[in-house]
Amino acid sequence: MHRVLSALVLSVPLALGLAPRPAAATHGRAATYAPFVGTWTHHGFTLEVTAAGTAYAVYRTYAWCSAQQHAGCDRAIGNQIYAGGLWAAYLKTPAGSSVTGTIGASADTSLDGTSVRLERAPHDLLHLTWGASGHRMRETLCGPRVPPSMHPCGA
Repeated sequence: MHRVLSALVLSVPLALGLAPRPAAATHGRAATYAPFVGTWTHHGFTLEVTAAGTAYAVYRTYAWCSAQQHAGCDRAIGNQIYAGGLWAAYLKTPAGSSVTGTIGASADTSLDGTSVRLERAPHDLLHLTWGASGHRMRETLCGPRVPPSMHPCGA
């Protein structure tokens, strides 16, 4: 499962038509984003934050693809569900325990240009707020070191 997820997260920029940032632009930035770098999860939602300051989201939309809807929808192939929600955001310079950014591309084009905010919380949690004004979504995501006794992120 982890290999499939990693391949999917790595393919998001290509699927959304995004070019990777040049290495020279990212070399000095790695330490800047260190508190946010890694894989953050919640049931049906994964956020991958890179040292270059890019965040890639893959999540269930809970809307199935149909003859009328081909993008921004979930698909089932055999016993596997493929999440249809995808977006990539470019992050600004962090301020304390939070960082903001802008969604540069998404499977749901209404999200393009909208803001994201990541805020570190104790116990390896990350609060994510994203989407358009009036339709903001908020998720609490778990890092790999969340204590099992307080794991709020589901299966």
